[in-house]
Amino acid sequence: MVVEDNAITRHAMRRCLEAAGLCVLESPDGKTALAQAAIVRPALIMQDMHLPDMDGFELLARLRTLPGIARIPIIAVTGDLPERGFGAAQFNDVLIKPVESARLVRVIKLLLLGEATEAAAVGTRRRALLAEDDPVQRKIMRLHLRHWGFDVTEATNGVEALGLALAAPPDVVVSDLLISEMDGLSLCLAMRREPALAAVPVILVSSHPIDEIDHSIVSHSGATAVVTRSHDMAELEAALSATVRGVASGSTPPPVRSRTTRENVSRLVGQLKREAEAREELVDSRAAVSALLPFFERFADLGSHRDVERTNVDKTIDELLTGYLDASGAALGCAFLHTPSGLVLRSYLGYRGASAAELPSFFGRPDLLERALAQGTALELPSPELEGDDIDSFLRRAEVTSMILAPLALHGERLGVLALGSHRASRAGERLRVAEAARGPIAQALALSRSVAELVRSRQAFRGIVDSTSDGIVVADTSETITYANPAALAIFGHAHDTLVGRAIAEILPFLNGATEARTGAGVRRDGSKFPSAITVTRFEDSPGHLLRAYVVRDLSLRETLDQLAILANRDGLTGLFNRRRFDEHVTTRLDEALRYAFSGALVMLDLDGFKAINDRHGHQAGDAVLKAVADVLRAGTRASDFVARVGGDEFAMELPHIQVEDAVIVASKLVHAVRGPIEWHGHTLRVGMSAGIAVYPQDGGTLEHIMKASDTALYRSKTAGRNRVTTSPPMGRGARPAPAG
Repeated sequence: MVVEDNAITRHAMRRCLEAAGLCVLESPDGKTALAQAAIVRPALIMQDMHLPDMDGFELLARLRTLPGIARIPIIAVTGDLPERGFGAAQFNDVLIKPVESARLVRVIKLLLLGEATEAAAVGTRRRALLAEDDPVQRKIMRLHLRHWGFDVTEATNGVEALGLALAAPPDVVVSDLLISEMDGLSLCLAMRREPALAAVPVILVSSHPIDEIDHSIVSHSGATAVVTRSHDMAELEAALSATVRGVASGSTPPPVRSRTTRENVSRLVGQLKREAEAREELVDSRAAVSALLPFFERFADLGSHRDVERTNVDKTIDELLTGYLDASGAALGCAFLHTPSGLVLRSYLGYRGASAAELPSFFGRPDLLERALAQGTALELPSPELEGDDIDSFLRRAEVTSMILAPLALHGERLGVLALGSHRASRAGERLRVAEAARGPIAQALALSRSVAELVRSRQAFRGIVDSTSDGIVVADTSETITYANPAALAIFGHAHDTLVGRAIAEILPFLNGATEARTGAGVRRDGSKFPSAITVTRFEDSPGHLLRAYVVRDLSLRETLDQLAILANRDGLTGLFNRRRFDEHVTTRLDEALRYAFSGALVMLDLDGFKAINDRHGHQAGDAVLKAVADVLRAGTRASDFVARVGGDEFAMELPHIQVEDAVIVASKLVHAVRGPIEWHGHTLRVGMSAGIAVYPQDGGTLEHIMKASDTALYRSKTAGRNRVTTSPPMGRGARPAPAG
């Protein structure tokens, strides 16, 4: 039976235990637990110590009075050990939150096994001294030892173990290797110096494997064996069995070596303690996340509902925060969320009456919350940085002995602060690690919940926008099945809503083939006709965990028509070069830029020589072939930044930016020479020449009219000087130059 008022924690425990093959009965409060236990006697009861209707100790006392319940195991589950201890109470075990699933199952199975099974024969009628400072591990090992037939005496540290052994020498000592006050190796050395204990076997238990060299050090310290801790303690059982047989046959423990061994022991213990601390942090973090995972999963559950409402999001946030405070082991706690107006109390646990009324002001110290949020890491109270009368006064008002303030932030965004209070100053380091381990996932969950809430608020606005846009928007799920299409998309594809939703995206956009980046291709309308389209694909979450893809569809049919019109408006239809209108626009803009930014360039006018004779002799088709060939020569002989146009029947023009007149002459001369090459056309070899006139802007003219006149004048001089040559405008003082021979 699981008695727990937090539904998420209760259900998580149930799933964990059912996965281990146990049948679980749930009770949300003490009254229900008493009624159920009176009807169905459970084999074991696990109860939370903070129930809404009664104290955990009161429930224990009332359970023990029920017929058949007096002897069954009852486990207390608590976030902290209160001032009223568990020693006098009749609990069989105590689990401290957060409880890792594997540990929970192990403890329960051991208790059930102890109830159901007769003791094994390994330790029958033998006395074992168990030295272990961790209360949970001590109880687990005690159950194992009793199950194996030993009578168990317990010590919580090495010094206490040595005293108990001297007072009543046991048949065997089982000690944690890193037990407090006197580690296991030092305990071995001390026992070997005592005549009454020199022959008592000592088995040391380590939380991780010991290498061969360290095994030698352990052996030389006088230990009988060293074993690695595991869930079934199989190595310990085997070592005890071998030890019992050895004692029966009269064997003695290994001798203690010299002083060097003690130095090695000290080194080994120091090394193992450092490793144990690192592992403890990892285990605590893993346990925290494992215990709190069900609360984070609530957000995935929330995201699976398409029609989530704002109230559901708020409820889930409250459940997450309250559930975390409970599962983390806080005796008292509260959660503040960051809003535009500051930190605001959102949830709390354990506070009632006057103390609860002080929570919104955080007991008069909201600056501590702001400090934790600004610091960005968990803050411990008291601590060397935060102690004194004012902190003591604050803790008294908060009704706790110590407190952890865990800031919640994600990617620089401040989300809130968790305050986890305890009645004890001990285990503060563990609680700090738990808070550090859990605050990241909680921050992610809160950020996700905010996104969900924002999505809920903006869903109608989103629909209004996409329904009014001229671009088609089609939404598909991860299986690429269409789930939504806006009116524009329905019009583009010629579908009604019912005939498009439910289809595969590949039916209307086959060229995508699962692609997630922008593409262009042929879309398919309902009648089977195809049209040019441009697609942009975006992934998003409609609700947390519910991934979708939005396809923005643009019909390019009209754009292609407009592009063709633009080409006709700007390009020469025969050669593909720019036309006279576009050339005039370009030169006008270039002249303005030259005057503004103080650079110069050249305008080159070109006219074919002998072109009329080809037209007259071979016809206009031959003439067109010559014009295309000349255009190819001009394209090949100019830079990407140069602007080449056909401005008349056999006239061409070029604008060459950022060039000196000497270089412009070289470029024009090479082109004049290249145009002379033979042009093959239907078995005929055609030849033309070309004359060029160059004007430099802005020196020869700062307007289109002036610069064109200057270049035309230079071209005329080339023609009158004998053709097939390059001439510069008179201000250059260069006159006409024949094109180079090659």
